[in-house]
Amino acid sequence: MAIDQQMLVRTLVKQQTPLLAYIVSIVREYNLAEDVYQEVATDAVAHIHQINDEQHLVRWLRQACRFRAIDELRRRGSHMVFDSAVLDQLETDWDHRHDDQARHMRQALRRCIEQLAPNARRVIHLRYRDNLTGQRLAEASGRSMNTIYTALSRAHRALAECMNRAQVQEDGLD
Repeated sequence: MAIDQQMLVRTLVKQQTPLLAYIVSIVREYNLAEDVYQEVATDAVAHIHQINDEQHLVRWLRQACRFRAIDELRRRGSHMVFDSAVLDQLETDWDHRHDDQARHMRQALRRCIEQLAPNARRVIHLRYRDNLTGQRLAEASGRSMNTIYTALSRAHRALAECMNRAQVQEDGLD
């Protein structure tokens, strides 16, 4: 199943800085890197139906940035600073770092969910594990929709605060 436009835009915004840094490492010129990034972002919109999930999109963007940057260097008659082996290693390192970050985030989220009050934890599970929304969520929990929305809002706020604390702790360890 293809990703939706909202996920595409969120990922493009989230990945803009690391992708620009990657492109600059290839083309050595920030303005050119921005042009390459914009072309790749436009290509991503055109190919959205071929992209399955966020991880697939990130890999697709990185490969597209690499190939587009190299093509631009060739078109200008410029040479790459790094050979393909170095770029391959950068991609491998990037994949490992991304995998580690995702694993740490999932672990932190599990710990944060465990710290919620039992009722808040149940509402979160019904909403995200069981994928219930609106009236079905209210019925499953035996509460009114207003009560459910308030409970979800409080649970989201508690999870956001907990995740922020976890991020600060992790940043302090790096």
